[in-house]
Amino acid sequence: MNLLSLLKPGLYVAKATVIKGSIITDANVYVAGTINGDIATQAMFTIEKDGLINGNVHAKNVIVKGKIKGNVQSDGTVDVIKKGEIDGNVYALEVNIDEESLVKGTTKLITANTSDDHNELSESITPMTNKQANDEEKPQSWF
Repeated sequence: MNLLSLLKPGLYVAKATVIKGSIITDANVYVAGTINGDIATQAMFTIEKDGLINGNVHAKNVIVKGKIKGNVQSDGTVDVIKKGEIDGNVYALEVNIDEESLVKGTTKLITANTSDDHNELSESITPMTNKQANDEEKPQSWF
């Protein structure tokens, strides 16, 4: 975590901290410890490289450097970077996955349709582009 992130208001879960239960907030969330429960925020969610979430995450924007075992939903972008891992489905307007990162699950891009006065959300399924995830899913043939 950099020094500038400490100056922003929000919830910080330190490396040696374990939280059991769900969290709902409007503030930025930074996790370096472990949370066993769901997280919902109207702001930015960042999980650091030593962080672990055993639950679903819903945030405006998501940065994953650690591990999430659950679904991730974003009203903006999901960035899986620096060997980050998601073991679940990802729903977002934009998803970026580094080569060294891993997503085990489907990625659904949610797009806003502005053809009329009402904004309607539609989903399009995008195949995963992460080579590691594709290699793990291939069954081995012995014949």
